[in-house]
Amino acid sequence: MRREYRYREGRVDFLLTGGCEPCLVEVKSVTLVENGEARFPDAPSARGARHVAELALACCEGYRAAVIFVVQRGDGGRFTPNDGCDPFFGMALRRVQRGGVEVYALE
Repeated sequence: MRREYRYREGRVDFLLTGGCEPCLVEVKSVTLVENGEARFPDAPSARGARHVAELALACCEGYRAAVIFVVQRGDGGRFTPNDGCDPFFGMALRRVQRGGVEVYALE
């Protein structure tokens, strides 16, 4: 495992090796919960959308790629992108997931 792995023009939180293919992992902290739904982001996040787009590029280059949303509160029964706050991030996340980026929400 390598932290703050340089990839393209930025850094990814982790590079995991030892499996079939190297895996780039981006971790996002989720602190907003509304009506039992953990939501990310809690403010518009062009940076977050850029991070998931870079993971999609990594998939095209043969990497395995994942984004992990760590829910920091126990009252979030399910995870969803916060489209009301940042619809661009929600669209980007759904697009990259269809393109092979793995999306996980952990409590």
